[in-house]
Amino acid sequence: MGTIKNGGVVLGIDDAPFDRVADTTCLLTGVLMRLDFRIDAIFSRSIAVDGEDVTDAIVSMINSSHGRETDVIMTNGITFAGMNILDISRLHTATEVPIICVSRRKPDLESMKSALMKHNQQKMDQFRERLNHPVVRMDLDSTRHVYVNLEGIGQREAMSLLKKTCKNGNVPEPIRLSHMIGSAMRFGESRGKP
Repeated sequence: MGTIKNGGVVLGIDDAPFDRVADTTCLLTGVLMRLDFRIDAIFSRSIAVDGEDVTDAIVSMINSSHGRETDVIMTNGITFAGMNILDISRLHTATEVPIICVSRRKPDLESMKSALMKHNQQKMDQFRERLNHPVVRMDLDSTRHVYVNLEGIGQREAMSLLKKTCKNGNVPEPIRLSHMIGSAMRFGESRGKP
């Protein structure tokens, strides 16, 4: 991928709130936004709670007519709909699009592994590599930082994109808007922070 210009296009991904007891599926939303903050498209897909289909859902967004414009994918972490864990390497291979998974707090990988082991030992073995993907802290300025997983993009370019998209706070605007849309579709209005 070449250097992202001001017209670069970011696909921000987040899942909607869901009821862990009652829901078997969860809404996954995507916002395709340019670096000048113009929105080009909005996506939604249904994924299984504690399933294995989040990677395929994001691939289908990228393979859509608008999704092919994507220069970089930004996600809110690597887990969606409970323990539906994104396969960052497979997503990059399938789409050839760089990926930045962003977390406001340092992921507690040991707790995630413990929860996954209780849930399903076979799934733990299958997803061990995904949970061991390197996590990097990036300081946006003297008071704001994020933790990221990167695939297909270097730290310098990722930092540049994060600084351009984190308008307020430490959540990139495409992810923040995706979260707001998913929350509004669930509750009738947006709630909480991504």
